[in-house]
Amino acid sequence: MDLILLRNVLLYLHDDTRSRVLHHAARALRPGGYLVLGSAENMMADLPELESVVVGRTVLRRAPGAIEGAADAG
Repeated sequence: MDLILLRNVLLYLHDDTRSRVLHHAARALRPGGYLVLGSAENMMADLPELESVVVGRTVLRRAPGAIEGAADAG
């Protein structure tokens, strides 16, 4: 996987379950893939295959008034 979003998910899990979920997520990511956690969550697991990186805060979404197929025109 290229991207796994677990924002505000791990907060509701017990420590052992949280650790298992993080290990599974780490194994599912391709090299260079991203795991995104909520700001209130911490890893609380020893995962040497993951590194902390800082990325920009820009998030893209499809505009509400976007015309279907507009990206294909041209």
